Amino acid sequence: MTENQNEHSRTTIQITEEFLLSGASARGGWTREQLCLLGVAGPAPKGWKRSILGQIIDIAHAQEFLAIGLARRNPVAVEPTKLSVRSNPTTLWLYVLELANNNFYVGMTRNVEARFKQHHSGVGSQWTALHQPLRVMRCANTGLTSDSEAARIEDALTVQTMEQFGRQHVRGGQYCMLDQAEVDAALVRQGQWERIQRAALNRSSYELQGSWHVALENILTLALRYYESPSPSLRDNLFSALYGLTRYRFWHSDFDAALDSAFWDEKGILPVLLSFRDNRPVASNCQDAFCVLGGAMARRRRNGPPFHHLFLFGWRAFVPSATTLQAARIEQWLRELPAERDRRYDEFTGILLPQMRYLLRS
Repeated sequence: MTENQNEHSRTTIQITEEFLLSGASARGGWTREQLCLLGVAGPAPKGWKRSILGQIIDIAHAQEFLAIGLARRNPVAVEPTKLSVRSNPTTLWLYVLELANNNFYVGMTRNVEARFKQHHSGVGSQWTALHQPLRVMRCANTGLTSDSEAARIEDALTVQTMEQFGRQHVRGGQYCMLDQAEVDAALVRQGQWERIQRAALNRSSYELQGSWHVALENILTLALRYYESPSPSLRDNLFSALYGLTRYRFWHSDFDAALDSAFWDEKGILPVLLSFRDNRPVASNCQDAFCVLGGAMARRRRNGPPFHHLFLFGWRAFVPSATTLQAARIEQWLRELPAERDRRYDEFTGILLPQMRYLLRS
């Protein structure tokens, strides 16, 4: 680690392997806060250490980087006077920053005031470098000393803030990427996308587009469009149309489960049923509809019985092409259907695909 003086007489430090190891925890890791001090946007990409070797950082950031590492390795032995900008090395705080243009940032730190100064100077995160921080909107002491435990709360607070202000305007936790598509993909993986989107749709006004029947037909049209060419925008359109059905007087609480992505997403139930209706694979690499059925019948669930009755009743309602042997196998599956069935999607399926209604209600 070497110190330098630049043209403005500001002390800087060159990043070396020795410097990085000096700030590492006992397990050889670094916190999100430390990565931000190094100018590395989270989540850290592969090869990030090699890419920053030889770069220059401000002495204050270097001291903070080392102090965090020292506190994590031996928090009891660290004296507050040696932490300069850190008042309590063992306590983690969550904070929400209000940024310019109605944007927000959720973060975690041991010193909110010092962290806000970093954000304000443009080195806190990519999001706050892009949108000028205005104020600390709220902060709370988690009472936690573990970064991993506090990170889970940070992620939850980020999702809550997205619910309130919209996912396009909020970054934080593991959702700190600049690219909206990457953020949406992370939200989908964590099962948070629908929750945030529902909150956004609840806040917006909605004008009914045609009759209930027309709205249902529109769902099927948008679904096929999304399955044929999956993209975040088409996914948004499909879910928005589905959620729009809740504004009609014909919507019933029994239909609520259909808003779950497990029903309508490309790996869900609806594309399987549409494969039978159209007698061709939909959102699948299978060669024919029977292959789609075989894959669906192989699905298992951790909690509760699988939805095999939906797949088999869909096949019986639409009667896609099948060989004699395939037809015999289907009849065997029908005979083996257990009496216990999860019927959460039955009511809406019978409305969306009325050809299946009499089978689902029998």
